[in-house]
Amino acid sequence: ISGNLFFKNGGDAVDLSGSRDIEVKNNGILLSGDKGCSVGENSQAFIRQNFLAWNEMGIAAKDLSRIQAEENIYYRNKLALNAYQKKPIFGGGQTDSKGESFIGNFENSKHDLQSRITIQGERILKAGDAEQLPSSAAEAAQKTSAFLHELKVSWAKTGQWPEKIERWVK
Repeated sequence: ISGNLFFKNGGDAVDLSGSRDIEVKNNGILLSGDKGCSVGENSQAFIRQNFLAWNEMGIAAKDLSRIQAEENIYYRNKLALNAYQKKPIFGGGQTDSKGESFIGNFENSKHDLQSRITIQGERILKAGDAEQLPSSAAEAAQKTSAFLHELKVSWAKTGQWPEKIERWVK
């Protein structure tokens, strides 16, 4: 799952269940009503170089799932990373995080007693610190910013969102 813009989804933007070796890379995931990326029911996922902003939850590992997360940018989410057991027939979730950037989230990470989150080399930044971001994730953030600017201009000119929002590509 690569090169997409997920914008104002009512629930989860990316929802994986019972999946193996899925890569979620170089996406903009914005304003999800629930989770930007939900990985559950014994799934394995690699989540890399995404820009996750203004979501209820950025990434969630639940129910015996394992996530390897690298070089994502979490911007102003209520909760950036979460790991937990939702269904009693499964165990907790696990996230191994490396080189992540956290900017202005209400809470950066949380897990229950059955779950685990490990974070290595994180950057906790304030707005305006873009030069410290990994280049690949920074590119995703720039593309997302350009897209949002186009939406804002369209709204200003017409008073409404464009009827068709084209797929966000490189």
